Amino acid sequence: MATKYRILVVEDDAGTAHLLAQIVQRAGYVAVVARGAREALAYLQEEEADLILLDLMMREMDGWSLLEIIKSDARLAPLPVIIVSARHPQEDPVRTQAHAGMFVDYLLKPFEVDWLVARIKQVLEC
Repeated sequence: MATKYRILVVEDDAGTAHLLAQIVQRAGYVAVVARGAREALAYLQEEEADLILLDLMMREMDGWSLLEIIKSDARLAPLPVIIVSARHPQEDPVRTQAHAGMFVDYLLKPFEVDWLVARIKQVLEC
């Protein structure tokens, strides 16, 4: 892989954030961890990312709200987002449908590591 893609992991659970960062790094990408929505937004104001792995259930601001902010910013809107959540999309079908088209995939925790890596690769390297 010639380019080192940078993946922003937005996850407020320390253990899950660490696990996702390790998976990303072992797959050959650069992992940057934001432990919540505000930290993610601060990072994106200063730095660039090539992909976001986004948790939905976070304390300070939920992932749906963060997704809306990202997609409303012309500079950030093209950023692909993969949702990685313990919340099944059918638990909140109205919000899931309202955000359709704002994310490229929705993976449930626990997820298959190989599937996550394959989706990241497909999104970034196609």
